[in-house]
Amino acid sequence: MKVFKSFDRRQFNISILKFASALNLGNLLFLLKNVEAHEGYCSTSHGTASDGWIEHAIQWVDTAYAFFAGIAGQDYGNDQIHDAFYAAADSAYAHGHGRLGVTAISLNGGGDMPGSTTHENGTCYDCRYMGNNGNAHTISDSTYSRAGTYDFISELHEQITVVQVVTADSTLATQLENNLGLSNVVRDTTHNDHVHIQVANPDG
Repeated sequence: MKVFKSFDRRQFNISILKFASALNLGNLLFLLKNVEAHEGYCSTSHGTASDGWIEHAIQWVDTAYAFFAGIAGQDYGNDQIHDAFYAAADSAYAHGHGRLGVTAISLNGGGDMPGSTTHENGTCYDCRYMGNNGNAHTISDSTYSRAGTYDFISELHEQITVVQVVTADSTLATQLENNLGLSNVVRDTTHNDHVHIQVANPDG
């Protein structure tokens, strides 16, 4: 016996809008933008970060606690991974840290992305370092928040397994290794203005 009656598209959107006052506007837009993608299928990441693609890639949608600040078109990814980043950013923001700024994910469909040897299957995200005043920062900025950046990555690791971090902050790198047990933390001075985070492929 079916417990729920099936809704058509109009009924579904009306149901969401009835609860709009209780939802964050960014989350509401995310739901409406991606409702069709979630009807019958979700994103699937194939191959590897350096040789892969994304089936049914989903575009990033800004929220009150996370925004895209990169090149247009490089904001597509796997919806499951998007959700993990949204959740971790929301938690960090709720604990008093700034908004998460994402600068690169993947192209629509994945594949080779200009200026990168990875970012092909939606498992890699470039993120600005967290700041104390809600804006994106480099580690040289006096308002850079190492604690906020660490808390974000820690929360993300609870949502989905973090398999690699590339950062110019050697102290942050040591904290990630010692406290979270991350084994693939790369210290790279060229990553002064963003931290590269690769997570496990949820699709295997």
